[in-house]
Amino acid sequence: VSAVADLAGRNKAVGLISAGHFYSHFGSLIMPPLFALLVPEFSVGFLELSYIVAAFSAATSVGQIPVGFLVDRMGARAVLVLGLGLMGAATALIGLVDAFWLVVVLSGVAGLGNSVFHPADYAILSARIDERILGRAMGVHSFSGYVGWAAAPPAMLLLADAVGWRGAVVAAGLFGVAIGAFLWMNGAALDYELDPSTQAEPGRRRPSMLRQGLALMRSTPMLMMFVFYFFTSVAITGATAFVVVAVHQLHRTSLIEAGYVLTGFMIAMALGVLVGGVWADRTSRHNFVTSVALAGAAVLIALVAIAGMPLWLVMTLMVAGGLLYGTTSPSRDLLVRAATPPGFIGVAFGFTSTGMG
Repeated sequence: VSAVADLAGRNKAVGLISAGHFYSHFGSLIMPPLFALLVPEFSVGFLELSYIVAAFSAATSVGQIPVGFLVDRMGARAVLVLGLGLMGAATALIGLVDAFWLVVVLSGVAGLGNSVFHPADYAILSARIDERILGRAMGVHSFSGYVGWAAAPPAMLLLADAVGWRGAVVAAGLFGVAIGAFLWMNGAALDYELDPSTQAEPGRRRPSMLRQGLALMRSTPMLMMFVFYFFTSVAITGATAFVVVAVHQLHRTSLIEAGYVLTGFMIAMALGVLVGGVWADRTSRHNFVTSVALAGAAVLIALVAIAGMPLWLVMTLMVAGGLLYGTTSPSRDLLVRAATPPGFIGVAFGFTSTGMG
C-alpha cells in the first residue's frame, strides 16, 4: 500500500509540474500569433511588436538566477504557484489595456512570472522522483513544454476568431491563473524537505548560501553547461526560425511543403525527449549520450544545406536530426543535477537556463 501511494504521489507531482511547464511554453507564444491583429489596433509596426517578445524573454532570463536562490531558500511550491499566478494575471491584463507601452510592460511582468519554472520544476523533480526514473520524469516534463508550444498558435487564433484578440488574451491569462490555483490546491504532492544546511540559522546562513551559490555559478561544470545551453539554444532557435525559408529556397519546394518539414522537426524533437528519458535512466554516461546525439543531430541538419535534394530526403534528415536533438534533453538536465551540491538545485538550473534564455 505504501509503495502504491508513493508511486501515485510521484506521478501526481510529475503531472502537476508538467501542467505548469505546458503553460510556461504556451504562454510564451500567446501574443506572436496575434501580431497581425495588433498592428491596426495600436498603429504600430512589426519592429515595435518585437518589443513584446523581447520584454518577455529578457525578464525570463534576468529572473531565473534570483528565483533559483529563492527556491533553494524557501522551497519550490510557493514560488511556482506565485509565478504561474503572476504570469497569468499579467497576460490577462494585456487584453484590457489601451496603451501599447503597457502591453510591453505587462509582457515583461509575465516573463518575470515565467522565470520560476525551470528552477522550481527541477528542484521538485530532483527531490520527489526516484533516481531510477528521474530521466523519464524529466523527459515527460520537457515533452509537456513542446506540447505547449504546439498548442498555442492554433488555440490563440481560434479564440481570437471567436471572441476577438482581447478576449483570447484574457482567456489565455485566466487559464494560467486557474492552473496556478489547481497546483496550490494539490500542492502537497509538490512539497519536499529542504536541505538542512541551507535552512538552519537563517540570519547567519543567508550570506554563506549566497557566497556558495555564486561560487557554484563560477565553477567549471556550471560554466560549461551554461555555454552548452547557450549555443544549443542559439542553434535550435536558428534552425526553427529559418528552416522554412531555407528549404523553400534550397530545394525548390513550396512554402507549405517547407512548413511540413518544420512540423516534422518539432514533432520529432518532442518524441525525442521521451525516448531520451528512457535512455537516460539506462545509462550513467550522460555526457557521452548527449555528445553523440547532439553531434549526430548537427550533421544531419547540416546536410540539409546541400541544395537540390528531394523533399522526402530533406524531411528524413530533419526528422532524424530533431529526434536525436530531443534525446539529449533529459541527459543534459541530469548532468546539471549531478554537478550540483545538495540544496542548490534551484540556483544551478536558474543559472544554466539563463544561458538558454
